Amino acid sequence: MNKIQKINENLDFSHKNHGGEFLKDNLKSDEFLDFSININPFIDKGQFVAPITSAVNNIDQYPDSLSLKLKEKMISSFTKEKMYNVNNFIIGAGSTELITIFSDTFIKLDDSVIIILPTFSEYAWAIKKNRGNIIPFYRKEINNFKLTNQDISQIIQLIENNNNVKAIFCCNPNNPNGALDSYDSLEKLIKYTHKHEILIFIDEAFIQFISDDSGVSNLIHNCSNLFISRSFTKIYGIPGIRIGYGIAHENLIKKMINFQNLWPVSVIAQEIIINLLENKEILAKSRKNIENERNFIISELDKFEVIKIYPSDSNFLLINIQKTGLNAREFRSILLNHKIIVRDCSNYDGLNDYYIRIGLQKHLHNEKLIKLIKYILNNLENPQKSDKNAK
Repeated sequence: MNKIQKINENLDFSHKNHGGEFLKDNLKSDEFLDFSININPFIDKGQFVAPITSAVNNIDQYPDSLSLKLKEKMISSFTKEKMYNVNNFIIGAGSTELITIFSDTFIKLDDSVIIILPTFSEYAWAIKKNRGNIIPFYRKEINNFKLTNQDISQIIQLIENNNNVKAIFCCNPNNPNGALDSYDSLEKLIKYTHKHEILIFIDEAFIQFISDDSGVSNLIHNCSNLFISRSFTKIYGIPGIRIGYGIAHENLIKKMINFQNLWPVSVIAQEIIINLLENKEILAKSRKNIENERNFIISELDKFEVIKIYPSDSNFLLINIQKTGLNAREFRSILLNHKIIVRDCSNYDGLNDYYIRIGLQKHLHNEKLIKLIKYILNNLENPQKSDKNAK
């Protein structure tokens, strides 16, 4: 074996599949209704034309590597704006880049890292890339995958049983179930880890579907171990732009910026977000629409005993279909034949083969999905009645 072949030969890791990846499935995106993604469908793409056109005038220049103008605009958009300054923010090419930078900065060979599962798989990828060891802690289905005070106590015990814990990764609201964990529970964990000099990464990519102030960002000044990642992708429906941000104590941010590539975010991406932040009505309208659609889908599917819908505060729903007699791959395949895609969640560590995730879409699309799922459930070969109202 030559030297090139030996590079990283012992590293057994790769990126897992995610929603919305049409090319991997050899599908044409314009031919399908895509419920596998969890981004905001209520954003008018027409509003991107003006900022893109404006930004074109500056594409012959390097972008501001620190995105200072954008950071200033972000501070003014927060309800509690006096709490932050530009040194509390890092802007990256999507929240996935921030996961990587955090791990590159702080995780080294043989560091132990707790991941609260099931959750976004890229935390594990970033940790493995830096030769860290993963300690799993599993959310419990009986608690609808929400963290309880008992869970927090068990995580603390897990830390005390392992002398080499360097960091914890936690998603809130969590993906794939969408529920917001209680502030008190997370505060207890954050303060404990701060006292014991353990880093904690809280991924709040979906927090803006609730409100900017629903998370734990108010703790960054007193808890210098806390890093919060957020996404512009999800709430503004722009995964193709690749831009997200992190909030933390300025000492933590400074260290991470040193591990970030220069010019990580294009002038076009920065200009688009600056423009969007000026229109605060976008978020209010989107939150209301998403709440309405979430309630609609839950009310329709809750009529069926053979599926379980888990509580969600976000723009997607986790559903257990085990009682249908179909697994997630089979259920997805049936929908796919009707040009509808949902997320097969069987590759989430901590879930089995009977979970799917539905990302909310506009009402007409949601109606089409519900109609098809009802047809499938009402025609199951399983003799068990699927409809709660069936006689």
